[in-house]
Amino acid sequence: MLKVISMYLPQFHEIKENNEWWGEGYTEWTAVKGAKQYFDGHYQPHVPLNKNYYNLLDKKTMSWQAELMKKYNVYGQSFYHYYFEDGRKILEKPAENLLQWKDIDMPFCFTWANESWIRTWSAINGVCWNSNIEERPKGDGILLKQNYGEKKEWIDHFNYLLDFFKDERYIKIDNKPLFIVYKPLDIYCIDEMSLVWEKLAVENGFSGIYFVGVNASFKAASAILLLESNNVGLYLDKITQYEQVCEQIVTSAAIAEEKVLFCGTPGYDDSPRRGKRGSIFKDSTPELFYEQMKNLSYISKLKNNEFLFVNAWNEWGEGMYLEPDEIYEYQYLDALKRGVIDGNNLDNEGIEKCKRIVEKGKSIRIKKQDDRIKQLKFYEGIYEKLLKGYEKNHTFATILMDLNVKSAAIYGLGNIGRHIIAELKGTEIEIAYGIDKDATEINTGFFVYTIDDVLPEVDIVIVTTPKADFEKLKKKKCKYMTIEELMNVV
Repeated sequence: MLKVISMYLPQFHEIKENNEWWGEGYTEWTAVKGAKQYFDGHYQPHVPLNKNYYNLLDKKTMSWQAELMKKYNVYGQSFYHYYFEDGRKILEKPAENLLQWKDIDMPFCFTWANESWIRTWSAINGVCWNSNIEERPKGDGILLKQNYGEKKEWIDHFNYLLDFFKDERYIKIDNKPLFIVYKPLDIYCIDEMSLVWEKLAVENGFSGIYFVGVNASFKAASAILLLESNNVGLYLDKITQYEQVCEQIVTSAAIAEEKVLFCGTPGYDDSPRRGKRGSIFKDSTPELFYEQMKNLSYISKLKNNEFLFVNAWNEWGEGMYLEPDEIYEYQYLDALKRGVIDGNNLDNEGIEKCKRIVEKGKSIRIKKQDDRIKQLKFYEGIYEKLLKGYEKNHTFATILMDLNVKSAAIYGLGNIGRHIIAELKGTEIEIAYGIDKDATEINTGFFVYTIDDVLPEVDIVIVTTPKADFEKLKKKKCKYMTIEELMNVV
């Protein structure tokens, strides 16, 4: 029988760092309780069943979770593992407690969430836990920085993990501890480090490390974990129908060619953390989740996969959780259990239905590819005009100064937007702010709004993306020029 592993967030207890950064008493529940509805039918806030705002440092909580896992056929948990520069650890106590609580039957492994922790305005990439409650204190916005060090630091990291690897409950494949890396391509020394870890693992009685990369591979990786919809391009819109997400997840699984482990999700809504800038999978239901898991179970069986992942067990702040809530109670857990069992014994009608989902998913992808080709042609035309302008010694700075522009906003912070920012740096033209649909995810050194925000007055808004919402821009009575119009001034 296929073994289900769910992703496990250990941020449901107080730590001094979160109290300092986000306010006294901050835990994941803080964002969950503060969630708001942003449109009719928006399911927020999510309330745990019987208002069980638990503390993960309480042994009874983990015992309860282990009992639920057993009842609904969840084999294990993949704890997010946070390990930063100079061996700094955070949110490590739940896993360390589990290591001591040998009587709790909870198989587990680690997913190394190797991102820096930042505030929204930081100039580096990373994860921002809550952009809703931020004030802007002094500093660079970097809370915890990733730096992988050299051989000594790699050995220290392995030695910290070794006691966990040796635990009988730690999930192993062919005598290799399962270790998932969230962003393997961000680790410049991943190949050298993994060789060191493999050698140390063998010296300690293992057959190596079973490395898995999330949505990407690396030399030592035994498999890729296709983590729900991160790779299917569904974040073009802030609100996406959950049924469409399910179809794309199943399609991704069906067409995967390499050694790939699959991951379903019961939903997504990060508005408790991001507010109106959040992304939402709309209209999730237990029955749609059941169909998703049934199809993923069937495809996993075809591809001889031993494990199937779910994102997540308790990611309440992003609407990804299996734990019971006040509305659906245990329905998602039940849907998971039924889906995995039924997918393992799928009849001909179910197989044909799965095939139809995949064919529909492929058609959607072809359309997205066509849209992408159109977008590339748009950029090609812009770069051609840009080069012609340079031949005449025209730059964005000279064009804007000729138009008597003193301050500008950049709408669209993709390649062209970033190019304009770099070119205007150090000139008389002030870049007042940016506008982008992914405002909280972009690090520019200045504030980034969404088109739905109140926009400060500037001399001109430069529109660099063909997907701009011109209707909303006109309603704001902003003076704007598209990048094409700007280039035609030359």
